[in-house]
Amino acid sequence: MSQNQSSTTGNYHRAKQWEIAFFSLNNSATNLYLFAFGFLTYYATGIAGFTTLVVGNLLGAARLFDGFIDPTIGVIMDRFNTRWGKFRPLMIASNIGLVLSFLLLFSTHRFEGALQTVVFLIALIFHKIVYSFQQTVTKAAQPALTNDPSQRPLFSIYDTVFSSIGVFALGQVVVSNFLSPRHGGEFNQAFYTEFLGGVMILSAILTTLAVIGIRRKDRTEYFGLGEDTVETKSLKDYWSVIKGNK
Repeated sequence: MSQNQSSTTGNYHRAKQWEIAFFSLNNSATNLYLFAFGFLTYYATGIAGFTTLVVGNLLGAARLFDGFIDPTIGVIMDRFNTRWGKFRPLMIASNIGLVLSFLLLFSTHRFEGALQTVVFLIALIFHKIVYSFQQTVTKAAQPALTNDPSQRPLFSIYDTVFSSIGVFALGQVVVSNFLSPRHGGEFNQAFYTEFLGGVMILSAILTTLAVIGIRRKDRTEYFGLGEDTVETKSLKDYWSVIKGNK
């Protein structure tokens, strides 16, 4: 049977090849924000008026929450299930959250004094939460999409093409050869308005395609099919992980 066909054979269930390709775009959708996040320091120091030291400290403070965010997401995702599936609602909600986080992050120049620092830090933490949610779906939903060992490498192939080449390599070309010259080679407010608008729209489109890709398999009977798992009851089960997380 070709890889374009879907079947269930023994303990394995398969996906259509276009479904794997479409769902791999969920990683591209989040990587677009990761790519754009690399320009945050230029905005924070050049437009918002933060010093480099302050920005570095705020980014470091936000990272302290990673040890708590990831286990919490794991608990929520284990228990989460709706009439629309487990993964699709999280993908859509977290992508909307990414839009909101960037609108707030790149608007902190409108605030003054201590409020500006507080808003920036809150926006950073919120961004990490919603980013982690959508990124975690990329890993968690792959066994639901297909657990056939012969198909699993296809995800990495499509992801390499779409993310490594399409997002990061092509993204640099677009910024350096198109967007930056349009704004006199400066990362000014007009640049960020155009750049971030494009990131948000394209990420939403990619998320929509990924939702279509996982739609047929986003059902309870495929969650963890073919794998022996240990159910996590609560955040207390993660305490040993959190304590040892450096």
